[in-house]
Amino acid sequence: MSEQVPLYPLAPLLFVAAVAIFLLQMARHLRVFAHARPTPVTGEPERRLVDFFVFSIVQIRMFKDLRAGLMHAAIFWGFVILTIGTANRVTFGLVETLLRWPLDGWLWRLALLGQNLLAVSVLGAIGYALFRRLISRPRRLTLSRD
Repeated sequence: MSEQVPLYPLAPLLFVAAVAIFLLQMARHLRVFAHARPTPVTGEPERRLVDFFVFSIVQIRMFKDLRAGLMHAAIFWGFVILTIGTANRVTFGLVETLLRWPLDGWLWRLALLGQNLLAVSVLGAIGYALFRRLISRPRRLTLSRD
């Protein structure tokens, strides 16, 4: 593949530059967070772990509107799973090599199947998001830069 794409060896450098920009932006956000007042933390670590899973991973609050929630979930999880393919390309096939080793390559085949199915769902969800934003226009959605 590297001989078919011009300047392909520069891909890791571009990735490192993107990580550096991300870290600089995160440092800015962390400085803002450092000045914010902390919220009270309960002494129930089990409850905090459950809340973390429910609100951060599952993102239960966005399912108040089921169609919009499914759309957001498809976009979010689709891009999370598609990151496997991106990581494989940036590392020149290291992820594929690691996932092909156990179970005679079935784990990599399953990852590819998930990536392909979720790529289609992401495209459909983005199409639905554009439809909602530009055509059906629910009252709370505007054409702002947000």
